[in-house]
Amino acid sequence: MPIILWIEVGACALSLLLGTASAVTVLAQGLDRRLNQLLAAVLALLSLWAGAALTLRFLLWLDAGAPQAWLALATVALSGAAILLPTVISRYLGVSSRVSDLAAASGLVALILSAIPAFGGVLVSEPGLAPAGTVTYDVLPAGYAASLLSVSSLLWGLTLLSRHRERRPVSRLTLVISLILVGYVLGGALRPFLPLPILTVAVAIAVGDVVYLVVAERSFSPTPTRIAQLERTVAERERDLIAAETRFEDVSSRLAQRTRQLRTASTIAREAAGIRDVEALLQKTVRLISERFGFYHAGVFLLDQPNEYAVLRAASSPGGRRMLERGHRLQVGEEGIVGSVAASGEARIALDVGADAAFFDNPDLPETRSEVALPLVARGRIIGALDVQSQRAEAFGQEDIEVLQTLADQVAIAITNARLLRRAEEAVEAERQARGLLTREAWQRLLRSESDLNARYDPQGVLAGEAPWGDAARRAVEEGRVVHGGVDGSDSEPGLRRLVVPILLRGQVLGVLDARKAPEAPDTDPWTQEKIELLESLSHQLAVALETARLHEDTMQRAARERLITEVAAEMRESLDLTTVLKTGARGIREAMALPAVTIRLVDEDVEPDEATDDE
Repeated sequence: MPIILWIEVGACALSLLLGTASAVTVLAQGLDRRLNQLLAAVLALLSLWAGAALTLRFLLWLDAGAPQAWLALATVALSGAAILLPTVISRYLGVSSRVSDLAAASGLVALILSAIPAFGGVLVSEPGLAPAGTVTYDVLPAGYAASLLSVSSLLWGLTLLSRHRERRPVSRLTLVISLILVGYVLGGALRPFLPLPILTVAVAIAVGDVVYLVVAERSFSPTPTRIAQLERTVAERERDLIAAETRFEDVSSRLAQRTRQLRTASTIAREAAGIRDVEALLQKTVRLISERFGFYHAGVFLLDQPNEYAVLRAASSPGGRRMLERGHRLQVGEEGIVGSVAASGEARIALDVGADAAFFDNPDLPETRSEVALPLVARGRIIGALDVQSQRAEAFGQEDIEVLQTLADQVAIAITNARLLRRAEEAVEAERQARGLLTREAWQRLLRSESDLNARYDPQGVLAGEAPWGDAARRAVEEGRVVHGGVDGSDSEPGLRRLVVPILLRGQVLGVLDARKAPEAPDTDPWTQEKIELLESLSHQLAVALETARLHEDTMQRAARERLITEVAAEMRESLDLTTVLKTGARGIREAMALPAVTIRLVDEDVEPDEATDDE
């Protein structure tokens, strides 16, 4: 394979791998965000182009398949990505996307209309492989005309980026569009005149840049975006501080407070994320909010199953704990700002002024002068509300809502994760118990049919007669743990020390391993921890071996039954005569089951049965 073909194959494979992985990552970071959806669509189209281009080169190299169709598919996919990119840019920059959306929609419609004739060789045709390893093809006049649409879209994206040069990732986004533009023009439309791997290398580098923005800088993740917004808010306050020296102390104090709040919110979210029990998570969350932010009361309400009531599940104040004991709940959409927030999903503030003062009539929280309720939203669904109350009038502003909402979002995710983990653990435990019960029932059936399953090894004859179970063996079975025999010899032979190890399988005790050993010196225990661990390991291996043997025996029995049924059925099907079938069936069943006699009777509902086929 020529070196240039190796370069193009490697670049296409890299673009396919990185594009697909980054598309999945972008969707995972914000599945419900239109920006992430559009970027994932662009990455998917670039991956489709890379896959089609890679397939085209292998087909040309092997001189097989239909390279014309793959060339057309690669052309359409790359054009679609170029048309969608300006829409992604406009939404990322937060500018009016109406023009970009309209242009993208028109371009995609034109692309769809040209896709069908493109496979007939209207845009590009005659793909081939040059001796140097480059792919050659002819660009038809319609192809040059169609490329103007993609080039115009890419130039429009560069124009949008040039108007927002102050944004940090803009330089990388500019590089991405520039690389795709250069690759599209020089390596795509002008490929017949420039037989170099420009397009594949340019797209691979562009996709790598997008991967860096997605993975390293997390530019398209909702959480970093919100944190970036808060950081920009802090930066704006710093500029206000420089511009207004007369308000230096006030602005400095506010910035310090905001920084503490952000740091505190981050700390609370981090500590909450490490708790897996829902109740413990809620209690620690409200306690940390009250302690770290200095609020009079913090409470967490969670929606009940029918989403009719918001039920108080955790509270930090003494009054809140009294409400918790009474099972305090608020009707969604009807009672208090918590009920309103649980219904609308929007944060709400109540101050001790105007009409909102009516909310502060709770005798359990008489010192409340300000209150804010924030929705707990996870995976697009409202699961409850975070209620914070303060003894200061007008204690909450918009910035406080932003910080607390960020914290509420993290708490909601932690609650959801804890619930999912608990359900998973419950499911695993239920499955484990079910498997244990099935194992116990199977062994009970086996022991009912074979009650003398035991083995004894006593080559020196130190045990007289049949060894009794004794209290140690019974306790080992009941408690499922290793039990030592009595030191006074009451539960062991004179001069011997007894150790009973349960044979455990899936939490069920199948039996016991009963061992006896003489001490090496008087008043010493011959069973050291190392020996006990060795016997426990052997007991576990014995349990596995016994279960394997039981399963093998069950399998053999089922196979024998199936074989028996098949043989009897085959004998009965050998004849079409009714009497012969009945006699054959009675005889076959008697012989197969080793029965003394078998009778088959056919009964007419209107006639008293008086005839039967017997086999004795």
